[in-house]
Amino acid sequence: MKTSNGIVIHFPAYAGGKFIGNCLSLSKHCMVLNKSSISYLLSAPDDYDYRLQQALSTLPDQTDMKRWVTNYEFGDREMYGSATTSWHNGEEGYIDKEIIELVESKSKFFMTAHCLQHVVNILKIWRNATVLTMINYREFRCIAARKKGAVLPDIGNECIEKYCIIKGGHWPTWERFQQVGYDANKLIGDIPDKIRDEIEEFYPVMSNKRVVFDMDDCIFEEDTFLASIEQLYQDLGFDDYNEKLISVYWNRYIALHR
Repeated sequence: MKTSNGIVIHFPAYAGGKFIGNCLSLSKHCMVLNKSSISYLLSAPDDYDYRLQQALSTLPDQTDMKRWVTNYEFGDREMYGSATTSWHNGEEGYIDKEIIELVESKSKFFMTAHCLQHVVNILKIWRNATVLTMINYREFRCIAARKKGAVLPDIGNECIEKYCIIKGGHWPTWERFQQVGYDANKLIGDIPDKIRDEIEEFYPVMSNKRVVFDMDDCIFEEDTFLASIEQLYQDLGFDDYNEKLISVYWNRYIALHR
């Protein structure tokens, strides 16, 4: 599928990817990751109050944090059905009439990838999708998992510990590699082709349409976060950044992680 409407949000579980997706879905250019919203938002994309209420509906009370993922959070499987598993395996999968209508619209839509291999496989199907890779999420991820009563799953090679084990002597620093979203193709001119080939054995090259969002730089400071989200809107070509809407959602969300 050659549509350029897809955005693959690449992050490990509990790193806040759905949070960032909800911030983006406050834009008229994005679909909320909620199938029941598709028909309405395709006809009324600029109903920002509806968008905010949808985002807020994904937040539990402090007393119900352990059911956040199962009872509140929007999910890919609920949105796309069995196609989610197919895409993660690099296969087409079945999508129904509502999703076809979404794909054929101008609205952006989100897909979740918790590892690099899932990103690579999704891009076999959605070849022109944008990849939004989140980095520097360790502190926040530990807090989120503890609040939700979860055990953090392994994240493979996408951590400094694994990187230090497998990296060659001339590989870039972990900090530099994160900043390009684990994509050695973004380091052309900085490292020899031979080194880039080595890296790609462990970190396969993905989409040329790549945006990186740094959680550590901003997540707990409102002004910094708002500036980072405004920049993300610009990077994605969204022209309706609304500080008030995002501030309301950020404050409710972050209050659950204090």
